[in-house]
Amino acid sequence: MIGSLLNRVPGSCAGENGRGQQSITRLAGEAMTIPKRLLTWGLCICGVLLHVYTLQHWREGGKDIYQLGMLTTALSCIPYLVAAVLAIFRKTRTVALGAVAAVLLADLFMHYLVYIDPRGTTPAIKLLYMPLYNLLLIGPAGGLLAWLISRRGGQKEGLPAAGGITPAYRGQ
Repeated sequence: MIGSLLNRVPGSCAGENGRGQQSITRLAGEAMTIPKRLLTWGLCICGVLLHVYTLQHWREGGKDIYQLGMLTTALSCIPYLVAAVLAIFRKTRTVALGAVAAVLLADLFMHYLVYIDPRGTTPAIKLLYMPLYNLLLIGPAGGLLAWLISRRGGQKEGLPAAGGITPAYRGQ
């Protein structure tokens, strides 16, 4: 809509060669989306930072407990590494985004159960098994769910930017 209006205004930046319209299209379309790859990598960084922060709690238990915490932290970062690698390839970006979102939500929930609102020793024991759950169950389920949703919705590349503002005209 904006591009067609500028084409009608004499002396506007949109010339006959379409350069002005292309820049408006780029401004309205591409600048308003967040690429799935960057969003996936950002969520991966958040997940790794959560586990590094959690590792500081393991330090209080002595050397052996801290070594167990380091092993658990290393294993907990594997699903984030897998999602970051999958985000490199265009065809698997949706799967990677769904997987990392599900894994991060599960890790945040487990962090809440163990450190913020502990009720008994069962959540602490589950914390040891969480890397395996994330890698074999939660990550693939989140990736499958994201893939099914994207297939149904037909969404291509990019997500709406913060605020959900999506321009009506993309110049296509």
